[in-house]
Amino acid sequence: ADGKLVGEGDARAQSEQCFKNIEAALAAAGASMDDLTKVTCFLVNTDAYPAYASVRQALFPENGPASRTVIIAAPVRPEFLLEFEDIAVV
Repeated sequence: ADGKLVGEGDARAQSEQCFKNIEAALAAAGASMDDLTKVTCFLVNTDAYPAYASVRQALFPENGPASRTVIIAAPVRPEFLLEFEDIAVV
């Protein structure tokens, strides 16, 4: 909420916070996580994938949105382990 990074060096904490941010943005638009149709996660390295995937699986155990994961060379800020791009239909 204050623009500071949550979970420096911790892919699970960053994943959880990103999904919380997505949920808050959707709520502000009158939507919910059920309205997500696609989740794209950009990871800095494959080591972060298991943490991200477990958070995603816990949120969407069945019939979740389409999902794609991409490994990137570098994020916008070096302390980011992942970035998200999501699509929702309301």
